[in-house]
Amino acid sequence: MAPPRRTRELPTGVFSDAVVRVTGGYAVVLNRFLADNVQILSRRLRTRLQCGTGAGSNPHDIVAVARDKAYVTRYGGRELWIVDPAARGCRRFRRGTIDLGAFADADGLPEMDQTAVVGTRLFVSVQRLDRTQGFAPSGKSRLVVIDTTTDAVIGAIELHGSNAFGDSSGIVHDPASGRLAVSTPADIYKVGDGGIEWVDPETLTAEGRFFVTEDQLGGNVTDFVLVSATKGYAVVQAADLRNRLVAFDPTNATPPAQLFARDGFLPDIALAPDGLLWLADQSRPSYGIRIFDPATDAQVTRDPIDVGLPPFSMGFVP
Repeated sequence: MAPPRRTRELPTGVFSDAVVRVTGGYAVVLNRFLADNVQILSRRLRTRLQCGTGAGSNPHDIVAVARDKAYVTRYGGRELWIVDPAARGCRRFRRGTIDLGAFADADGLPEMDQTAVVGTRLFVSVQRLDRTQGFAPSGKSRLVVIDTTTDAVIGAIELHGSNAFGDSSGIVHDPASGRLAVSTPADIYKVGDGGIEWVDPETLTAEGRFFVTEDQLGGNVTDFVLVSATKGYAVVQAADLRNRLVAFDPTNATPPAQLFARDGFLPDIALAPDGLLWLADQSRPSYGIRIFDPATDAQVTRDPIDVGLPPFSMGFVP
């Protein structure tokens, strides 16, 4: 992470549709659509355990609540899995399941996606997209709430918007207020019908409005981070399908500002432990990692960091 930010390729193979998550001290690769497995890495980032999550399950997120307990969302299934990331083999990997079928739409699947843990509560976003209608939103999305001590569903929060979309970085937890922030872009190819909204994890209520809208940001939000009470960044997909990095104020005291734009996909932004903002840029021919300083919004990398292939997902190992 420190300059000159040298890179090295690991011998650890992953699937073509894969995202990385760092949770509970674990570095995990979720091999998603058509691979359907969870890959736990060692401290040296070698594969220590790789276990299937069921054919067609399409795992999307994992969050650990203890050394031997984590939850895996299965986008293509009705059951959330409880797993043991410290297991010595796949026979002991799955500890149990939680049926979320009650939150499904007409196609019978809830499309469970991203997670967050606040205290002893697990929050799971369910998009509720109807696959028989081209994955069109089926009304408003929800956050299902689960007690991590009993693994019982204790409620569901109806969101203001639909299609609670996440880039597999987990539900955003605001460092200033403790609230959860959820992007609900509705139709991902239409600008003006979505935004980002607040959810209170203590009262289990949604605020009932967008605190920043797609119209204000200039496109559908595909990823975002919150730096402080007055500073956030979002990657948006505009009506012309160009991707833009935008700085915004969650209080709306100042208007959003575009910092960077590309014809290619900008799939991930993440705050590094040193406070810098990392952006995955898949634009050809100069794809790579770009780094920005939130103090000035300036790009601190003269050229993108070449990681061999167009970057898609980022995680920071403790």
